[in-house]
Amino acid sequence: MGGTFNISEIKRAAKEALSEQRLTAISLMAMTIFVIAVLQSIPFLFDNTNLATGAFLPIFIGTVIAVVGINSMGEFIQIARGREGSVREIFSAENFLRKALGMWLKFLFVILWTLLFIIPGIVKFFSYYFVPYILADSPGVTAVEAISISSRMTRGYKWRIFVFILSWLGWWLLSVITLGIVWIFYAGPYYNTAVGVLYLNLKERALEDGIIEYAEFS
Repeated sequence: MGGTFNISEIKRAAKEALSEQRLTAISLMAMTIFVIAVLQSIPFLFDNTNLATGAFLPIFIGTVIAVVGINSMGEFIQIARGREGSVREIFSAENFLRKALGMWLKFLFVILWTLLFIIPGIVKFFSYYFVPYILADSPGVTAVEAISISSRMTRGYKWRIFVFILSWLGWWLLSVITLGIVWIFYAGPYYNTAVGVLYLNLKERALEDGIIEYAEFS
């Protein structure tokens, strides 16, 4: 992959990786969606007038959903590498606090920048785009370090990342029209594997250019 950023090549690499683990990727996508849907329904089972359930429960559930998402991303990174993904890993509580803190810091920083001006908030969204992937892929990286590494990895590539995301618009619309069926069985695994390829691509580029060091991931 080196230091290139070619959307067609990234998608081609994702398709090649998926050809070896399509069933695993579909199972991973379906289980992730199912778990998130179940978690999102939990607050509705409680009395929302109670302070604990009305305020803190949704925050806790949101945190768990974020960690489940990170775990899922980690397995798609493995698929992108050509390694075997595991559905059960989305339930892993390993490094839960580190992952949760990383996502909350990402959310907080993007919100704070957005409150200043909309454009800086958008820029920071793309700066921190790979925070969950770094948290999933590098257990030795702290939440704060993940934000710093993501910012450096995306330097000079934010617009291209935006174009990459925009290139999936047709698949998202088709997924909505088919009530998520296309997303579960094709577009979702394809997209998430492609983002995994993109992450590995830019990580390798940043390491080769000395923007980040191998020691930072230890």
